[in-house]
Amino acid sequence: MKLHEDGLWIPDIMTGPAAYLRRASTLPAHCDRIRSHRCCIQAGGHIGIYPRYLAQRFGRVYTFEPERENFACLARNADAENIFAARAFLGDRHGGKALQRHSKSSGGHQITVAAAGAVPVFCIDDLALPDLDGLFLDVEGYEWWILRGAMRTLDKCRPLLVLEENRQLVKFGRAFGDLEKLLAPLGYRLIERVDEDIVLQAVKRP
Repeated sequence: MKLHEDGLWIPDIMTGPAAYLRRASTLPAHCDRIRSHRCCIQAGGHIGIYPRYLAQRFGRVYTFEPERENFACLARNADAENIFAARAFLGDRHGGKALQRHSKSSGGHQITVAAAGAVPVFCIDDLALPDLDGLFLDVEGYEWWILRGAMRTLDKCRPLLVLEENRQLVKFGRAFGDLEKLLAPLGYRLIERVDEDIVLQAVKRP
């Protein structure tokens, strides 16, 4: 990893963080929709741009990033006391999984579902959080499975959801619209699309 001229640590394959900083510019509008800012979960943490911003708005930020060099950068870039970072995947069941690396994009690494590996997998429900006000997922198509491991928490806490939805989901056997279908029984409805992100809010209880 290397120190970029803007003061952020970045992986060796990155030329700079500009694209990720632009994507993070959508966060203020999302956070403004949330009444309480006690706690949020964010994955993948990448180099820490998202969790660093969220730590300014939330009392506690839990972030997950499975790739070794990304996580080392995250640990340096997002070292606030209210950020709790884990080098891990989120999913719908326990275990260890391998990481499929992207040769050109530090933000394109993916979980390898069919292969066991050394990177641990946690379920959001197992965190037993007393509160959760926001959930931000950018995990290269694996969002559906993470939500499956969070259904009890979502039903209890009703956080705002900001989820990436793009063609990567096809690699995991999902289709566009599956995230909305999964969450509809909990009373979640789509309220906005921003580039590749969808924003869902629990507008009513089923």
